[in-house]
Amino acid sequence: MEEKNTPKNRVVVNILGTNYTIITDNDEDSLKKVAGFVDELIKEVKKNNPYMNPYTAAVLSSLNLCEELFSLKDEVEDLRKDKEEYEILTDYKEKLMSALEEAEANEAKRLSMQYKYEKLEIENEELKDLLEEYKEKFTSMRSEIELNRRSISELQNKLLENQIELVKARKNILDYSS
Repeated sequence: MEEKNTPKNRVVVNILGTNYTIITDNDEDSLKKVAGFVDELIKEVKKNNPYMNPYTAAVLSSLNLCEELFSLKDEVEDLRKDKEEYEILTDYKEKLMSALEEAEANEAKRLSMQYKYEKLEIENEELKDLLEEYKEKFTSMRSEIELNRRSISELQNKLLENQIELVKARKNILDYSS
């Protein structure tokens, strides 16, 4: 197993007047900042009860610090849940925006189709009117054709009668001439 070759820092910190040498991977400024914070916590506890021994003050400070740590962990967990909910809501929002854009596009298509439909309706009405006009003309022409047929039939009958009379007249002429 390979050991990490990270340099270890020796840092001397002072808590309640006692120096402690700590070996750490962290930088000196970070560790001194943490030690200063611990020193202040213990001094704050001792300030409320000056006769308290340093060990008890350190334990009470640790309890206060742990209580704050747990509270912060709960807050972090709540924030994590809020973040998850936010991400879910953001995802829903994106889906809703996409659906809205699609709905708007569909509405534009619907309006275009409605315009085309109304245009076709008008064209259909015009064609119906034209059809009615042609039906009337057709009916009128059919009546005219029927009248013309009757006239032709009457004329053909007259022609036939005239031809018969002509034949009779020729026969009479021939009979008369003979």
